[in-house]
Amino acid sequence: GQVIGAAQRVSAAQALRALTYNGAYQNFEEAERGSLEVGKFADLAVLSDNPLTVPAMAIKDIQVLETVFEGKPWRRVGGRPGACPCGRIPLHLPVNSCDSACRLRV
Repeated sequence: GQVIGAAQRVSAAQALRALTYNGAYQNFEEAERGSLEVGKFADLAVLSDNPLTVPAMAIKDIQVLETVFEGKPWRRVGGRPGACPCGRIPLHLPVNSCDSACRLRV
């Protein structure tokens, strides 16, 4: 609960953009992913709450209810774990466990 570097904090909206559009931009993929637009891959997560409206300390408690990868349902809460869309890792492992050749990026 202790805040360190309060002047260096970013808002929830800034953090969300850093992990979506800016991440795609960094990988030169902003034309195909990073935001929901016509013609882009539909990569998204359905969350249990809105990270833009909950108190900052509650963001860590938000659960992922469903993941959609390239427009296809990938995993739902209570669903049976399967494989990463690349076929190399089980879904119960963190997405970034897959190697850099995987098209699935965080």
